[in-house]
Amino acid sequence: YYLHNGSSDLLTAITDGYGNTIKPTYVTLAQGSGSTYTPTSDAQFPYETYTGSLQVVSQVTYSDPSNPPNGTYQRTHYYSGAWMNRQGLGFMGFETDAVYDSRNQLYTQRTFNPTFPYTGMMLSETVTENSASGQTVSSVSNTLADTMLSSTQGSQRYFPYVSGSTQKQYGVGGSENGALTSSTTTSYSYDSYGNPTSISTTITDEDGGSPDYGQSWTTAVTNTPDANTSTWCLRLLTQRVVRYSDSLSDSPAVTEDTNYTADTSSCHYTQIVQQPGSAYQVTESLGYDSFGNFDSDTVTGNGMAARTSRVSWGTTGQFPMSITNPLGETTTFNYDFGCGLVSSMTDPNGETTNWQYGEGFCRVTQETRPDGT
Repeated sequence: YYLHNGSSDLLTAITDGYGNTIKPTYVTLAQGSGSTYTPTSDAQFPYETYTGSLQVVSQVTYSDPSNPPNGTYQRTHYYSGAWMNRQGLGFMGFETDAVYDSRNQLYTQRTFNPTFPYTGMMLSETVTENSASGQTVSSVSNTLADTMLSSTQGSQRYFPYVSGSTQKQYGVGGSENGALTSSTTTSYSYDSYGNPTSISTTITDEDGGSPDYGQSWTTAVTNTPDANTSTWCLRLLTQRVVRYSDSLSDSPAVTEDTNYTADTSSCHYTQIVQQPGSAYQVTESLGYDSFGNFDSDTVTGNGMAARTSRVSWGTTGQFPMSITNPLGETTTFNYDFGCGLVSSMTDPNGETTNWQYGEGFCRVTQETRPDGT
């Protein structure tokens, strides 16, 4: 580390057990002006362009001595538009950052929204060959939105999120070099508690030489979260509907419907029903022990016998001590409690495998199999 170098201690090198090293190089924004850092002038009140002595990584050198002569490569970093908020929110990040990887000659540039409440959220990412003006390999464009969770003066709360995203892939090399080959468009909606209520993804074949050129495939997910604030199991769903469709005229849409029932005292699912009310209905009933650990799973359906799997957590409830499958076959476990890892496992045939661990990092030092090897 660089000790007392500027306002903080900075990492100078990392070396792992195989001799691979990672060495960052730093510059201040002033030192890197015109090369590593490009200032901008588009910040408006309550924001301003930051001109302090912030240290940033200008280059990282990666070295793998076991892979000469290509074992060393660099990732060179570039930044632009450092913003500061003048009303107490502090440093808002950069408008753009970019990195050039000498190993694969790819240049990746990302742009960000430095304004509240989207601080640090990515607006776009573009991967090009060799430089910023090189042939595009892929791109991502995001649309940001937010929901005000509280409008009380002085304690406003916001939930910022990505409401839409478009990803594009381009051909690399050959006759399709630089040509758009596929695009993926995704839209998101959330409730006021941050749970996704709908996610719709459409993939379109943009390859002019493909037999499916112009065709698209859509997966639309609609979630119904439990919005009961008296139980506060807000992360759980009561229903999930997934609809698969495409633009092919001879391909009908397919819908998967799943209903959920939960124990609101523990916020655990107790029953999951797939395709309810149809000939394909499958019901999964879930059980839990007094510690809240999952301990049983019973699956039933039309024309099939019930199948139950069980897990025993012992008297302490820390680790699964045995697992019994629907055929009644049981696998048992013992543990090295100091490491929190399995020390022995006995399968339904009575065959036992043992493990021993070293001190410190609890790495496996010995494995003894049922045949003694």
